[in-house]
Amino acid sequence: MPNNISIKCFEIKNTELEKEKDIKKNDTISLVIDSTEGKIGVAIYENSIQQLNFLEQDYKLNKMNKDLDTVEIINYLIETYRPNDVLLSSRMDFDLKEFIETKLYQQSRILRELEVNNGYRKPVLFSSYKVDIVSIKHFNSKKLNDSVVEVLKKDNDTFMNENKEEIDNDKTSLIINLELNRQSATKITFGCVSCILEFLSINSTNQTLTDNTNNNENDETNQHFFQFSERNSTTTILNNLFQYVNIISISDDTFTMDEETIFSLQLLPIQKTNYQKSMVGCYFSMYELLGQYVKTDLGKDLLIKWLLNPLKNVDKINKRLDFIENCINSYTDFSKLNSLINKLPNMKKIISHFETGKIHHKTWLNLYNYFSVIFKIEQFFANNFEEEDDDEGDKEKNEVINEFSSLISSLKINSLTETILLFLNIEETFLENKIVIKDGFNSKLDEYREVYNSMEDILAKKADLINNQIINHLNTNLKIAVLYVPQLGYLISMTKKVFDPVFLDDSVFNFSLIFDTDSHVYLKNNIMQEMDSQYGDIFSIISDMEMELILNFQNEFAKIYKNILLKSYDTACKIEVLLSFSQISLKQRYQRPVFKKSPNDKWKTSSLRKH
Repeated sequence: MPNNISIKCFEIKNTELEKEKDIKKNDTISLVIDSTEGKIGVAIYENSIQQLNFLEQDYKLNKMNKDLDTVEIINYLIETYRPNDVLLSSRMDFDLKEFIETKLYQQSRILRELEVNNGYRKPVLFSSYKVDIVSIKHFNSKKLNDSVVEVLKKDNDTFMNENKEEIDNDKTSLIINLELNRQSATKITFGCVSCILEFLSINSTNQTLTDNTNNNENDETNQHFFQFSERNSTTTILNNLFQYVNIISISDDTFTMDEETIFSLQLLPIQKTNYQKSMVGCYFSMYELLGQYVKTDLGKDLLIKWLLNPLKNVDKINKRLDFIENCINSYTDFSKLNSLINKLPNMKKIISHFETGKIHHKTWLNLYNYFSVIFKIEQFFANNFEEEDDDEGDKEKNEVINEFSSLISSLKINSLTETILLFLNIEETFLENKIVIKDGFNSKLDEYREVYNSMEDILAKKADLINNQIINHLNTNLKIAVLYVPQLGYLISMTKKVFDPVFLDDSVFNFSLIFDTDSHVYLKNNIMQEMDSQYGDIFSIISDMEMELILNFQNEFAKIYKNILLKSYDTACKIEVLLSFSQISLKQRYQRPVFKKSPNDKWKTSSLRKH
């Protein structure tokens, strides 16, 4: 790193009120499900990160046991995404509504206990949830579906034209695939996406998608959506409504568990007795035990998903175990890497704020802190991880570390930090609690700032000029002052004690009254009007220019670096959870389980034990 760049972390403190706002704001997760012809379609919208999730293609249900297969899929979706708004098509079994409500209640209770007992705070707190049966007309309406296609195609074309670099290609290809196959492979899922877009568009008007709507009401609802489609631009649909597009993976690699199993295995914290609370160093759940060294938001979320959806694919289990074993055997200082990852700010929030046009100094400080931590991680890799041998096994054992190291290298932290420091005065931003653009970034802004900084002298000179005119004309010193008031411009101020209304009729001064207070009057004259023309509303000009520069910089930054930053954060949090497993295994002297195939071709494993 160049000598003129000094990287350090800034401690950002939130008040309790700010924390509560962050938790409660935009916390809705909506799940839409439809099933027909032996297939199921799904769409999910996560409002807190503005992510639209859907199946890559409709999922084919097991012919022999469709109901059980459907229940397992819904179980997986609820435990993985934890929705609080669920819309089921009227083609689905009505008993599923009761099952989902029960499942949501169970999840709500589990997460509340987790919050109370372990201080875990999720953006989605299940204070309320609802499950509705929705008419199939909201999935199959040709007008509605055609409108969705028209909007997506129009916005997707513009999106591709605006982003010719290889940015968001995944997002673009997923949308194209959804459109092209809406009559075949993605037919049901596309209906779910249409329904969820309609739901989002009318949600603010307190309308509902229920079966008791008549045809006229249906026409009104569709008309409302058509108006929504017409009035929303590219940025609204693809950049404001959902920033991210993701494929929902319903794989056979994991399985789900009911509440009784979760409770019996003590996977998540439960209400502790006073005696249990007094026991220092004791853990009463797998989450508390295995998550001792997991601090990031995404890492905590990932740990819960892994606990509630454990792997049953032996190869993938062994890959995780390889990582843990390799850390214990080869890297004595891996706890330092874990502590570094613990300090990573939430990159998903940072990128989301950039893309939605939210301007806040904490977002920029968090971004800078992210790079400072990544830089330290890069140094850690350089000092602790030697080049891998060509041995296939060694490469496989360090697959996640190699991927993360490669991502960090491709970020080019030095040049990235230089770019930010050319734009942002990081020290002043931290001290003043506002974004401060660095001098020299924009010459026009520098000129306006120079004028604004010398405004006190300019105003004093104008006040002396007017005072001299008054002394020459009236032979008295009224001790007037010249002020600059944003939005009102430049004003002459004098006390009411010395003000005489006849001044307004004096052609020498040409005063006009702007407003008055109990103690002062505020006037304009030709000199003030000249200042208005010469300098303008200087503070507002600077503020508008700064806001425009910040927004442009944020947009360009997000376009170029979004994908790699999000991927680096995801990988880092995955490593954080695995490193926590490694430290616990070392501390507790756990032995690696051994998988063996029995004669009937079933896997058996030795129990996890100390040695």
